[in-house]
Amino acid sequence: MIRSLNLDQLGSQIELIDEFTLVIAAHRMELSLNVGAFKKSQNPPTPIFNKERENGRLEKVMKIAEELGLNPNFAASMLYNIIGESCKQQMIQLQGNYDPLPDTKDDDEWFGILKNNLRSMTEKISPTYDSEYDKGLFGLKQYKAFENSIIDTGINIRGQEDLAIDLGCATGPKTFHLAKRFKRVIGYDICQHMIRVANAKIDSKDSERITFRQVDLEDGIPLPDDSVSYVVMNLGIASDIINIEKLIQEVRRTLVPGGGFLFSFYNLDALIYKWEFLPWPLTVAAKIN
Repeated sequence: MIRSLNLDQLGSQIELIDEFTLVIAAHRMELSLNVGAFKKSQNPPTPIFNKERENGRLEKVMKIAEELGLNPNFAASMLYNIIGESCKQQMIQLQGNYDPLPDTKDDDEWFGILKNNLRSMTEKISPTYDSEYDKGLFGLKQYKAFENSIIDTGINIRGQEDLAIDLGCATGPKTFHLAKRFKRVIGYDICQHMIRVANAKIDSKDSERITFRQVDLEDGIPLPDDSVSYVVMNLGIASDIINIEKLIQEVRRTLVPGGGFLFSFYNLDALIYKWEFLPWPLTVAAKIN
């Protein structure tokens, strides 16, 4: 019977099956939300992901696929994606409903809201930032060590060790690293809670050499011309700057002749870009030829 149908007719049937598949997927998602609502109602809430249960479902669907003449791995990959989306929807459900995004008159107002959100977030994480930031993340630890080696190489090449500044310093790990080589270091960060933690880490004997200040770098660097030997902006923080042109001009203004700087940007293929996390141009190449 299938052979008697033309391509248009076969295509229509495929489209009908595709639609039916989506209807089934939507129904499964609705059931998942019902499960999520039950989990949320428990005290304490039931964990969303159950590895043993989900692995059992994957094994079962692979057996069914084999009986139907389908590739078991293909069937398992389909169900795996559906399970992943179900878990994500349940996590959103568990967190509760978010307030709608506020109406804003222009980009400046919107960016102001984002900065306030950042300050609120750092208020919560600043007490445990140092202990939790790279806990167990081998790749991040390796990257931080790599950045330190690049910074040290730049210092060795230049040989000037007067004043270094750390832009976006957080609780100061890179600032304290620079303090081993420079007479004075200043760490700047937009978040007062990070600065408070950083200041608490300064040893009394270094109180004249190490300084932390709350500064919005979008407004510029609060230092005179030709006063800085070395500028560091590490761990992708340069990608968080909206007006990167202005900041680079500020770095050029404050650097002494022959001074150096290191800016770290997220790779263009980084997941943070794929998720459209940043609402402005993605790389330094978008601003500088």
